[in-house]
Amino acid sequence: MSLPQGTPYDPSQIPALQPPPGVIPNFNDPYTRGPVLIALSAVAIAIMYLFVIIRLYCKVWVHRKVSWDDRKSTLKALATGIADFCEVTCTIAAVGFSVQTSLRGVSS
Repeated sequence: MSLPQGTPYDPSQIPALQPPPGVIPNFNDPYTRGPVLIALSAVAIAIMYLFVIIRLYCKVWVHRKVSWDDRKSTLKALATGIADFCEVTCTIAAVGFSVQTSLRGVSS
């Protein structure tokens, strides 16, 4: 597909492929799995932090001994929390795999 010389090129108006039979593309209000992703992430992170807190409570106050694996699991939990925060932030901002692929910043 070629455009005549001097024609303004707007990639958001040209589809890459035809949609499957029976599917009507909706780029104005695309289907998203963002709310499900946010809910599952919040529940999983809450459960993870609950187990990390229980583990640290047992190691610090019951056994009175903290070892390298406890420090490592705490750092992993913090890193996972930061990564999950970034994932949820991108989902709320409509960037990433939870939204139908489209050019969000291109004005039509």
